[in-house]
Amino acid sequence: MNERLLQLLLLTLAAVQLLPLGGWRGAGALQKLYGIELSPQVQADLLHLLRHRALLLALPGLLLLWSIVQAPLRIAALTLTALSMAGFLWLALRGRPNAALRRVAWVDAFGVLLLALATLLL
Repeated sequence: MNERLLQLLLLTLAAVQLLPLGGWRGAGALQKLYGIELSPQVQADLLHLLRHRALLLALPGLLLLWSIVQAPLRIAALTLTALSMAGFLWLALRGRPNAALRRVAWVDAFGVLLLALATLLL
């Protein structure tokens, strides 16, 4: 029972971490995801950085997926995900994020709760 619940939590957390991967598609997807509109002048550079961010966020998600079948990876997967989510929350709390970024922060806050539950089930 606990193993199945833990696997479900890992899968849910992986989905949360993989959501931003859609931003890799380009400016339109990033605007929808983060609620930012870029001027053409800065768009190319910032677009490159945000697409790279989308790829980097996929790494904890992929590690979480892998840890579903490789239990020894779970602590590393949960730790990496916790650092990712907590880092974004810390930055969001220090600034004045727009509505879309606040939504991302709420998703990460929910993810931290799932992380805590998953850690208890290890």
